[in-house]
Amino acid sequence: MPRSVSLRPATRQDVDRIYRWRNDPDIYRWFREQDDELEWHDHVEWFRNRPADRDDLMIEYLGRPVGVVSVAADGDVGIYIGEKRLWGRGLASAALEQALDGSDRTLSAEIRAENTASQRLFERHGFETVGRDGEWLQYRRERSE
Repeated sequence: MPRSVSLRPATRQDVDRIYRWRNDPDIYRWFREQDDELEWHDHVEWFRNRPADRDDLMIEYLGRPVGVVSVAADGDVGIYIGEKRLWGRGLASAALEQALDGSDRTLSAEIRAENTASQRLFERHGFETVGRDGEWLQYRRERSE
């Protein structure tokens, strides 16, 4: 697992980069809340109005932003690597491990049934399938005692 992966809070300086990633069909096809490209003003509005109780963290590899991991107050977790040339290198796993390190609460994720890479990622980090909603699988990791 890459040791040169770090996390930091997403800032306004990341808006352009996140916009580019969120408008890549190879990425947004896995998002539950998005099924087409975004308009710039909608993206900026989304970024500005993100819930204050959600941690949106930039994933950095060798000091460069490569993706995003989010953990909401209700325990919902989402992650993507926006730099496709870095897919399959363990960066998401390293980032997810850091983002969830020490968490003692129940966590959840919704993953498209055909997204086997994300399913394996979450399963490696202790999540189990607990249900299905159409094409979406519900995953949960129970809080540690």
